[in-house]
Amino acid sequence: MKNKCVYVASDKAKKSIIGLEYILNHISNKKNILVIVDKNNKQKKDKANIIKIILRKFIKYFFNNYNIKVNHNSVEELCIKRKINYLKVEDKTLYNIKSKIELYNPDYILVNGWGWKIHKDVINLSKKASLNCHSSYLPYYRGASVYFHVLMNKEKYTGITVHEMTDKIDKGNIIKQKKIYINKKDTPNSLLEKLAKESGPLLLDSIKSIELGEKGFLPKEKGFYVTKITFKKYVLNKLKNEIRIFFGLQPKKYNIKSNKRVLK
Repeated sequence: MKNKCVYVASDKAKKSIIGLEYILNHISNKKNILVIVDKNNKQKKDKANIIKIILRKFIKYFFNNYNIKVNHNSVEELCIKRKINYLKVEDKTLYNIKSKIELYNPDYILVNGWGWKIHKDVINLSKKASLNCHSSYLPYYRGASVYFHVLMNKEKYTGITVHEMTDKIDKGNIIKQKKIYINKKDTPNSLLEKLAKESGPLLLDSIKSIELGEKGFLPKEKGFYVTKITFKKYVLNKLKNEIRIFFGLQPKKYNIKSNKRVLK
């Protein structure tokens, strides 16, 4: 890859780490990539009583018993080991480092695993395209916690999509996307790993397509958004749907911000 890229990542996000490692393995010049990573705030100590802690671990064991395989604990650790230039930021819109990104003069801005809206002036700094890698088959399941939602809603498949960034969340021309079929044994972690492994290849394929003159497409369907949810709410809604299915009822679609509830 000869293009200069800015890779925007969340430090502890497995998708960010796995995607970046793939990209680094497929570029010849390490100076062609600048990584932007969020500063990790120290986690507060859990003050819950011992019963709540045991119950929480018990629930996670049965509903998310899968360890995502990563070679590095954080994006920052990966950058240090591979000697990649990186910037740590507190401003999640990236507006405060606009001048530094502008100075780097990137061909592409690649966003993978970043959970915040980036300022439109920053999006416009790329010479060729600013791309986001979203963990669903757009236009369905725009928004947050998408791998939780598709599991608790008993979907048969999800996907991963690279699209051009605009000032609206998870919209813009779709460049590349791939369907990921959901196994009955999938948990949030196992599904996230599947999506993470596709993120690096799909971002690089999207760059190749743009270099060949492809402009992508806007989907005809309206699709829908989903809201951010906790693991606790995911478990409760998933259990409700399992009960509905047991009694011969159709699973209910939870936390969808639209009247269009069917994933075609």
